[in-house]
Amino acid sequence: MGVGERLRDARMERNLTLRDISNKTRISEKFLENIESGVFDFAPEPYVRAFIRSYARVVGLNPDEVIKQYDAEVSALKVKKEEKPAVKKIEFDIGTFVSENVIWIIGAVVVLFIVIIAFVGLGEGEKKVVQKKSFESAVEEVSKGVKKEVKTEIKAEEKSVKDSLELKVISTDSVWISVMIDSSTVKEFLMPPNISLTLKARDNFNFILGNAGGVKFILNGRDLGSPGRKGVVLRNYIISREKLEKINSTPAP
Repeated sequence: MGVGERLRDARMERNLTLRDISNKTRISEKFLENIESGVFDFAPEPYVRAFIRSYARVVGLNPDEVIKQYDAEVSALKVKKEEKPAVKKIEFDIGTFVSENVIWIIGAVVVLFIVIIAFVGLGEGEKKVVQKKSFESAVEEVSKGVKKEVKTEIKAEEKSVKDSLELKVISTDSVWISVMIDSSTVKEFLMPPNISLTLKARDNFNFILGNAGGVKFILNGRDLGSPGRKGVVLRNYIISREKLEKINSTPAP
């Protein structure tokens, strides 16, 4: 029985759900699912070990014993990855290949020759068509080109609006972050101290913070500070376009 199965069985014996474990340990349910499935590469090893210890305590297992089993499993996986299968050498006899496939080779040469002739003929035909183009056709093509450039400019403008919110996240302590961008895309991060990342959105960011005092935000160059105290779990913390407009309307000190 692997570490993941052992933790899952202990959880089920206590009639606990993954959400119960998540609420008690502040570990994402997604991470807990990975651990129970024996997938340990979802985060740096120190974090995985800390998650497994916390999980083991909640379900009544000895954390040290579970970590020893985890170390053994990880070592076994590393050994399997390092083992490389023997590569079978393939010898290629060109003379035998030609003699056995001479008909196919001749056919391929003939087809290639026909394609080249057709391509050359098509090119000449296109040149004649270009020479016969009227003044009106040329004007129409120029007009299409202008319309295409205008559409490109509009798309560039839409993109600038889409990415108009730029949020810099700076960790001052170890912190776990889950953020929903524009009510659609969800991202999760494990940030050690003194690390920064930049997020972009059209309308808003909605955060869950495992350590509200371990992070601070800078929105489009304006310092928002820290959203809470250290060790506090903060949910539904929203940074939106309205917040940016309110900040911009307030004179900087």
